[in-house]
Amino acid sequence: SALTNVRMSANITKFGANVFNYSDAVNFTIYENGKYVGNPNVAQHAVFVGLVDSSQTTLKLHPDTRIIADRACRESAIEEVTFWGNKLHTIGSRAFENCNNLASIYLPNCVTTIGNDAFSYCGLTSAKLGKGLKHLGDSAFYGCAQLTSVSIPEGLAEIGTYVFEGSAITYNEYDNGIYIGIAPVDAPANPYFILVGANNKSHITTLEIHADTCLIAAGALYGCNQLTSITIPAKVSFIGSQTFGNCPMLDSFTVASENEYFESPTNNKAIVEKETKRLLYGLNGGY
Repeated sequence: SALTNVRMSANITKFGANVFNYSDAVNFTIYENGKYVGNPNVAQHAVFVGLVDSSQTTLKLHPDTRIIADRACRESAIEEVTFWGNKLHTIGSRAFENCNNLASIYLPNCVTTIGNDAFSYCGLTSAKLGKGLKHLGDSAFYGCAQLTSVSIPEGLAEIGTYVFEGSAITYNEYDNGIYIGIAPVDAPANPYFILVGANNKSHITTLEIHADTCLIAAGALYGCNQLTSITIPAKVSFIGSQTFGNCPMLDSFTVASENEYFESPTNNKAIVEKETKRLLYGLNGGY
């Protein structure tokens, strides 16, 4: 390709994988061991797109970086990443997938989004997720077999499916549910912050979601094919996709009247977002 110069907005929100494949003439901006694209007038290092040398063991991001592109460091020899500056908001899908030597990460508070499979199959033993994190993608830490410690912020708004599947983190249990907790420095611990699954999915007929649960991960109750009813507690602010998929016996939804986000307005046969009136889940004879 004859493409040599690339200029993009500093307000870019997402950057996919292999965007410049076969564009060998593109002039990347180089900083430390990284290749960047952006706007030379306002944000020359807006997007980190890949490593100069994937055999190197350290990466120091430029402080003006906004996005780590999809697959930017995938299957590299990286052992240490320095996240600094206060502008990085997105870590792309599979950005650090299969980085077997990456043992720990400490994300700054400015990061709001971690993409699907971003750290899957890494050698991580610990992960500190910054207070600004809002969106945690599907399988973000899938297969991190040595991961035992994760710090999740209480401001997390959305969580995908299988995020910590195959890791060694400690789950909490209540009734038939499986949960991930949080332990913020300036607030009481909540062992039941996220409902991520259930024991004996194909056999349980009831499951009481803990009153302190705030998020229900995507697919959390998928395949509970004997479950007949469910009650959404007052604090739940997010219900992920396919949460009640393949639950053919489910016949009743109840939403706590104090819940600010959801309601079940039609004979307990649906879950609807209060603000948008968007139907999340509906049962036969319902909404």
